[in-house]
Amino acid sequence: MLKYLLLSVGDNEDEAFDIVKESVRHHNMLLKFVQDLERIVTIPILKQYLDAIACMGLYLYMLQVDFQFLHLFSLLTNLSQTLFFSIFGQLIQDKSLAIADAAYESNWQNLQNRKVRKAVILIIQRAQARSQITAGGFITLSFESFAVMLKTAASFLAVLRSSKEN
Repeated sequence: MLKYLLLSVGDNEDEAFDIVKESVRHHNMLLKFVQDLERIVTIPILKQYLDAIACMGLYLYMLQVDFQFLHLFSLLTNLSQTLFFSIFGQLIQDKSLAIADAAYESNWQNLQNRKVRKAVILIIQRAQARSQITAGGFITLSFESFAVMLKTAASFLAVLRSSKEN
């Protein structure tokens, strides 16, 4: 919605000021929401990520030793839960960066009112610092962190296999 508000900035100065004012208010509300969400979910998601790494490594090991559908189902459930968090985190990052793009693509350069132009520039600058959700404050939820988690689980599997061989 914020993106469409910013893209609707036209040449009418009064209307543009109202749109930018509403956009700033909406953007502040979104930033506060992401901060509150981060504060609430950061520790539970960290636990989920750490559990997922250990469980995936163990399930992969158990599947190699003694294939059972229960192990496969548990592995897929664990993967899907963690992927869900990663998709959600990636969407927050992508949408927050789209706000800066939308503000830049608006007709703000042609506005005569300096106050409105400065407000749009402020939105662009604030939106360039992407919003994100983290696990424990150090793992950003994204597709990249999901891939890192899979690699870590594979490393854990390699350690389990090598310990069995020794």
